[in-house]
Amino acid sequence: MLKDLKIKIAMQNIPILVSFVCVFCIVIIAFLSGIMTAASLKYTNKIIQGAFTVSNDQLNINNDFLKESLYSSQNLFSQFEESYIVYNSEINVYAVHNINEKMQESIKIFAYDVSQNDSIKVDSIIVNKVPYRIVTQKIKGENKAWVVQVVQNITQEKKILSLFTKAMIIMGGAGVLTMIALGWYFAGKRLGPITEVYLKQRRFIADASHEIKTPLTIIQTNVDVLRAKENFPIKENLNWLDNIESEVLAMRSLIDDMLMLANAEDIGLDLDLEQIHLSELIKDTCMRQMPMSKSRDVNLHYSQQCDIVATADKNRIEQLVKIFVDNASKYNKKGGNVWVRLYLENNNVVLEFEDDGIGMHPDEIVHVFERFFRADKARKRDRQPSGFGLGLSIAKEIIEAHDGIVQVESEKGRGTTFKITFYNMAVI
Repeated sequence: MLKDLKIKIAMQNIPILVSFVCVFCIVIIAFLSGIMTAASLKYTNKIIQGAFTVSNDQLNINNDFLKESLYSSQNLFSQFEESYIVYNSEINVYAVHNINEKMQESIKIFAYDVSQNDSIKVDSIIVNKVPYRIVTQKIKGENKAWVVQVVQNITQEKKILSLFTKAMIIMGGAGVLTMIALGWYFAGKRLGPITEVYLKQRRFIADASHEIKTPLTIIQTNVDVLRAKENFPIKENLNWLDNIESEVLAMRSLIDDMLMLANAEDIGLDLDLEQIHLSELIKDTCMRQMPMSKSRDVNLHYSQQCDIVATADKNRIEQLVKIFVDNASKYNKKGGNVWVRLYLENNNVVLEFEDDGIGMHPDEIVHVFERFFRADKARKRDRQPSGFGLGLSIAKEIIEAHDGIVQVESEKGRGTTFKITFYNMAVI
């Protein structure tokens, strides 16, 4: 599905990029053609003005100037030849040089147009597969007028333009391929966040299904046992009923946690903020967690820098402490320790949870707050199911709802430290 979406996005980008390359090439070719034509016409006009002059109503043709100018112009785009024809006011040939009759017949019509409107006319024709540019201009005396046509061989200009066009086509083709590759690349970049969300969603569904399936299987097993013992007194079946009730409560807790996380993502975690004795709350919560830690043969220690009163959600902070203490005790070693510290740092409340348990690999740390994430199952000493892997995800939502951040440091075999900093708790 994601591959099809990537192709669709790429196909949306590629026509735009290809069109841009094509338009760019066309503009460059047109620009070069315009520059070549303008330069050639400018020089042609200079030659006409210098070689054809009027004195006492007589047209003078300076062939020496014409030859010199045409020779010196060979470094330009076009090939100038000593080819010209001059007409009188009745468009009869007055003078001609190096233009055959076929050419004369082809270009004479341009002279008629110029004789009527005094403009400078530029035309192109092909004779014997050779391209020519015809520049036609009217020259006036006091009482007479002549029409001069200079024939300019533009073969060289066409060759240069053709070579440049071919080069632009090759470059444009390479550009199109590059744009296709870039379109594919940027489609992948645009899909990156979508892909990540999609994969997380699939993983979430798979993990949630697994977590729900486990208690359902246990419930079904106990139901089967009860059916096999349907003639037994109910007192003898209480153990199986207790098992069913326990799994139902576990499923309810799982669903409640999932709904809470979903709501937190959509609208944020709803907090009941009030001024609380933060140090007393955390200390009392740790005291209540000590029996649980002892049952796991883990020592729980609490210390605080000073008494702190802050604005926070009492129930959420208590839940936060329970999650981290439970997590540190669960993934610890026999005779291990958990330290809970509360102190101020730059007027910010800092809450630390440190253990000397089995720690995590670096690649596990980046996923530790993801839903249903559990590090290597071998981390659990007792290898017994305990929790659904949502605790740290919930804890992170609580921290962020209180404008806090959490930092994790861990080393495999050495333990883990979670440092929580609350920036906007109104400390008193």
